[in-house]
Amino acid sequence: MLYSNSWFFKNSFKGFAMDNMDQKDSLQAIHFNDIIDTQHLDFGSALSELPYEDSDGRFACASILNCAKKKIQQVSSLKNQTLVYVSFSGFEIVERQVGHLGAELLFVSIIDKLKGFLGTTAKLYNPMLGYGLIFVVPETSESRLKKNLIQIVSLLSAPQYINREVHSISARVGVFAVANQMISFKQAVRNARCALPFHDGHIAFYSNDIETHDQDRFFLQDKIEHAIDNNEFDLVYQCVHNIENGKIVGVEALLRWCDFLNDHIAPNEFMPIANRSARVKEINLCVIQKALSDYKSWIRKGLVSDSFKIWFNVSIHQLKMGFVSQLMNQLDAFGLDPKSFFIEIQESALINNVDSHLDDLLQLKSLGFGVSIDSFGSDLGCLKLITEGHCDYIKIDKKIVSDICSEKSKENFVRCLANIANHANVGVIAIGVESQSQGEALLNCGCKLAQGYFYSKPMKPEHVYFKVMGG
Repeated sequence: MLYSNSWFFKNSFKGFAMDNMDQKDSLQAIHFNDIIDTQHLDFGSALSELPYEDSDGRFACASILNCAKKKIQQVSSLKNQTLVYVSFSGFEIVERQVGHLGAELLFVSIIDKLKGFLGTTAKLYNPMLGYGLIFVVPETSESRLKKNLIQIVSLLSAPQYINREVHSISARVGVFAVANQMISFKQAVRNARCALPFHDGHIAFYSNDIETHDQDRFFLQDKIEHAIDNNEFDLVYQCVHNIENGKIVGVEALLRWCDFLNDHIAPNEFMPIANRSARVKEINLCVIQKALSDYKSWIRKGLVSDSFKIWFNVSIHQLKMGFVSQLMNQLDAFGLDPKSFFIEIQESALINNVDSHLDDLLQLKSLGFGVSIDSFGSDLGCLKLITEGHCDYIKIDKKIVSDICSEKSKENFVRCLANIANHANVGVIAIGVESQSQGEALLNCGCKLAQGYFYSKPMKPEHVYFKVMGG
């Protein structure tokens, strides 16, 4: 977290103004008291040359705060402008790899790139928890904004270099456009922050129903904390079938949550929120330990061989939060080999900038894990992952599978995709198969593996034993 070494940091909002200032001044941290209520400040940067942890540091902060208040008065309200709120992921990893100063240097480099793209008409600020930016632009057209913001997300997510080493940073963007009305800067910041999407690489505009959604998000976050404390999370498994011979070649581990009211909450509802919590590592550990324990049990029963595989659904955020190191530690504890385990990543998480995530995929393969790309086919920007050997399996998007019998174009697409993958020695799995005719069409297209309700629904670990044994 930026400037986290100072003695008076404690869960606070902080920031620095960056409006046509030089690099040194741009890193002078200031407390935007008029934007976000807080009682704590966090300063201390080797680049800003502010002192650490002493009374002189407090005086330095006070003088900077007075300067900040004057600057904020210039943007106390907005009209016919748009406030953009950018939240970064990946700086925590950079800090661990190259240190706090290296992460700050990288942040300054990103600031310079963004200022170069935006030009002199935009005002840039940083009132964020952790690494992030806010900027204001004189534009309110959603279509024009979206076009430029897509370029900005691509710019910010491009591979970054420190001392000739490449690092991956990703961004998500919340947008609040102020047209034909006057609104306070403070409210504009809150609205844009409410609009922040859950997934990195995505852009979302504020709408009137987001406030209610934001309240629901905080309520669900409390329930997630309760679920972690009370071990409410569990795993089920969906089998991956060989269409040709009917054999089961592996299972996908699926997280399930039945809360204290016996309500079943879908992973796509709670995991995006859980991924933003510091306790997501506890959920990851729960998933890993349960899956490895079940796998070990199947080995003892003579159910599985070395060729039997387990797929884990993992987000890019979970990778950055240490999922792989947790998995490696647990594999050592259980005495298991990584080669039977596949890390599955959604294609949509990679689309915006495939190159920025190649290091993550290469690291997984170097450790012995397989890599699988889920819901493949919605965007051909990830095709290089197949042709360049960065993945071991692709799972064809179920929207494509559902139309394979009724649309010749979908059938031809699957046939071409399977042909490319097979020539690259990459396995192809069709997901969401719901009928025998779909299975036959897939097999005719060269896709030999499938999962879906036609073959088997997600099941508890004890039922996997009977399914594999033909019961």
